Amino acid sequence: MTGQSGPGRYIAVEGCIGAGKSTLAHLLANRMKGELIVEAPHGNPFLERFYGGVSQAALPAQLYFLLHRTQLAEWIKKEDLFPTTRISDFLLERDRVYAECTLAADELQVYDMVRQAVAVEPPVPDLVLFLQTSVRTLLKRIANRGIPMERRITADYLEKVNDAMARFILDYDAAPVLIVNTESIDLANNDEHLDLLLDEMKSVTAGRTYFDPSGLVV
Repeated sequence: MTGQSGPGRYIAVEGCIGAGKSTLAHLLANRMKGELIVEAPHGNPFLERFYGGVSQAALPAQLYFLLHRTQLAEWIKKEDLFPTTRISDFLLERDRVYAECTLAADELQVYDMVRQAVAVEPPVPDLVLFLQTSVRTLLKRIANRGIPMERRITADYLEKVNDAMARFILDYDAAPVLIVNTESIDLANNDEHLDLLLDEMKSVTAGRTYFDPSGLVV
């Protein structure tokens, strides 16, 4: 991995809701002795109402995320001055992907106005890890982590976001991307599986690479 964003290394973990982004970001930060920069989605005061089907909560929920992610992105760029490995569980550019999946057309216009007003140049990672996960597995993981408001997330919404995120990552070319098939790997509970991923990460220097560990794990 070549340093594209400063003297320190910056790794971003991406994927759909329930893919395990934050969990993997924590694991990598511990293994690599890096700085963890993660979202706090459940601090969003509008999110529970949005998941509960209150349509009026969609725009404020999305604007909250936009402003929160913009603040975190500015912090990541500031930290470029120091030789520290940083791991985040988001890319700023994907905020609009969620907005397109969530907002009505008139709300999206308002979102874009705010987005333009607060625009910052997104920090460029040295590597993006995209966790590729089926909707069935996403639903299972969301149920297992037991966050009450997330139980209201529908399979239709997950499928919409999951498809949109897959298209987003296929078009993303600002940094090398490692697409990880997570269906047969348990990064959270199996150190050998995490070791396989860390080894694969070392070999990614450009372009888009697919990692399907199904034939390697036990």
